[in-house]
Amino acid sequence: SWYHLESVSRNLATLRSMKQEHGIDLDNIIGKVPLLLRYLHALRADVSQFINSMQAHFVYQVIEPTWKQLLTEIGSAKDLDALIDSHKKALLSLSKGTFSEKKRSSMETTNSPSEVKSLFQAALNAAIEVYVPVERLSRVVYESMMKQRELLNLAQESERMGTWNEMASKMPGAISEETLEDIMKSAVRLHGIFDRHREVFFCSLPSNTRENLRR
Repeated sequence: SWYHLESVSRNLATLRSMKQEHGIDLDNIIGKVPLLLRYLHALRADVSQFINSMQAHFVYQVIEPTWKQLLTEIGSAKDLDALIDSHKKALLSLSKGTFSEKKRSSMETTNSPSEVKSLFQAALNAAIEVYVPVERLSRVVYESMMKQRELLNLAQESERMGTWNEMASKMPGAISEETLEDIMKSAVRLHGIFDRHREVFFCSLPSNTRENLRR
């Protein structure tokens, strides 16, 4: 998503340079693209904060303490059985901390490991879907920039040859307002879905973990 958003910014910069050099009507061509770009940057930042918080939680609150405990128990293990038992405990700690523990019975509470895992996967899947409107905007702006460049090349060639090229005088139309509105609606809808799944997932966690992940 970051790559595509940067691509939109670069292509907008190219169009601005065309305005300065050739006098194209930039505002009519790009319409509300800058506004949509800012919203998608904010959306990506929101999703990124969630992903980074989860990654930090897994590394510093789950993996590192478990690994440290395992090394301590390995050093004090008196036989192979004790070593195997320490390894099993470490795997169980990791599976619990990363929401990978399998459901053990049908009598578990509403916040069972399997249900927490499902909530986390739903939030993660919703985060991944945010890529769709970002990629679509990138494609639309790129196509507009390439079309504008093609027509400018035709106009310059026509001037050099001293001949009339009908295509050279055909200015490209603006990026469809309907397309931009559709992308915005899609982004807002996906943001809402992501926000809802994230909140439900957070509510399934202990309060101290929930507050740490919100920061």
